[in-house]
Amino acid sequence: MPIFVIDKLKQKNEGDFSLMDTADIEHSDGRSLDTVIDDLESKVQEYENASKFPVTGKPNTIYIDKSEDKMYRWDDSSVKYYELANPLADIQTIDCNF
Repeated sequence: MPIFVIDKLKQKNEGDFSLMDTADIEHSDGRSLDTVIDDLESKVQEYENASKFPVTGKPNTIYIDKSEDKMYRWDDSSVKYYELANPLADIQTIDCNF
């Protein structure tokens, strides 16, 4: 999708790559980029911790446990949440004050 966005920016700006309003960019399915972003945001729900998740989740929704920095998805067939893989889990933050 990043290449698609850059191509759309160039088309709208006479070949020049510069910033513009995301409402002017169309997704490949015809929706505005703002609509696509809103749809994605509605599919992600943040909670203080996993115990605050709804008893029954929604399919195609990502649940975030902010206390543990973990992501989960709901599975209707097994009626439970599954933790999503977190490739950044082992990365530590380094204080870079110079």
